[in-house]
Amino acid sequence: MAQQIIDGKGGSNVVEVDSNHMLMTNSLQMPRILWHSVNGSTVFTTYNKHTIQVDDTEEKICYLKYTGNSYLVMNKFMVSCNNVSYPCKFEIYVNPITVAGGVEVVPINWNLDSSNSIDTTTLHTSGGSVPITTVSDGTEILCFYSKATEGLIEVNLDGLVLGKGDSILIIAENKAGSKVRCTLHYYEE
Repeated sequence: MAQQIIDGKGGSNVVEVDSNHMLMTNSLQMPRILWHSVNGSTVFTTYNKHTIQVDDTEEKICYLKYTGNSYLVMNKFMVSCNNVSYPCKFEIYVNPITVAGGVEVVPINWNLDSSNSIDTTTLHTSGGSVPITTVSDGTEILCFYSKATEGLIEVNLDGLVLGKGDSILIIAENKAGSKVRCTLHYYEE
């Protein structure tokens, strides 16, 4: 005879162990990031824009350092560049050394009904007027090229976890005057 656990409203079976000792489950699932937004109000995004200042020179466009006491899970990295004739190079580095400059960016909580904030230091270059500088860019973990004809490029970073004091740096390279956009999407575990 099967043992059953029902959903609390007298509805369909949620968990059942049959006479062969097989466990069967029936559940509704939601993506983890949605769960964090609805239940914890801990999903954030940071939008950065930059105009490339010097031809073919790597320019730091975005920096994020986690200063909280839990974990920051990077979800997505989305970029675009308006230059249709020359590929734009994007690089992601972890734990750059001695970061200076830049303008602070306040992360936006994706649960607009929440006043929760997140413990990060987030900087962008303010269009090149206040550049981010480093002594060392850190360890490169990703590099790719894109063109404006490809539109918005979305890179899943699922599994990239920042602990207290960890950071990432985004670098772009293109022709002077090219406009690059970068959005980071992340949640606190």
